[in-house]
Amino acid sequence: MRVFTIRDDEIDKVNGIGYVLYFERDDSYVIELIETLNEWNAPLLFAGLVKKGIYTIPKNIARLWVEERVIPSGRQNIGIILRNAKLMKYNEAKLLALSKGRSSQDSCYLEEIKKKNFHRGLLIDKEIMFLSVFLLWTIV
Repeated sequence: MRVFTIRDDEIDKVNGIGYVLYFERDDSYVIELIETLNEWNAPLLFAGLVKKGIYTIPKNIARLWVEERVIPSGRQNIGIILRNAKLMKYNEAKLLALSKGRSSQDSCYLEEIKKKNFHRGLLIDKEIMFLSVFLLWTIV
């Protein structure tokens, strides 16, 4: 599993606004947003869910958000792009990490949280304490 903090300096310059959890085994994503977001400052794709009080973004919607942030596999000259990124084949998660999830659609970006920053499922990101069963880290 890889975990990224979602940051948006227009909303909060110090703390993240959520987390992207990438599960390598089934190539899926889940997004957990902080509960202080509202429909006006949440990323556009999530505004409707946040308005309903939903802060855990389901896999299908999380994948759409990720796909907005990576170079599509069918892009012209994708081979050159992959070679420059030192990738042997198209890998959405690696491209997401390389680009830090930046998109022209909003001001969000990602920072990967390294495994050493986890301790029994507890993640401390500046002043946010986030506890979730999704964050339980397996011993490698």
